[in-house]
Amino acid sequence: MITDSHIGRTYPATDPYVVSAAKVAEFAAAGGDSNYVWSLSNETLGTLYAANETALYQSTTNVGTNILTVLDGSNNFASAKIYQR
Repeated sequence: MITDSHIGRTYPATDPYVVSAAKVAEFAAAGGDSNYVWSLSNETLGTLYAANETALYQSTTNVGTNILTVLDGSNNFASAKIYQR
């Protein structure tokens, strides 16, 4: 459960998530101001389906690295690298 005690904490980076051409990756945001905006660094590598705190990423057949970013209403953000092979 996310509580106010999590505000301001930082966490170490995780290993990249590898997505094949047939995969869909699920992402979720928690905490902060819940007005989340999701974006991709390269829309030719995948399609993003976002609804507030959750997002689905569907890869294309293209190979490369995409960066998924979520921004909350207070301008806090988090990013995830998605490697497609």
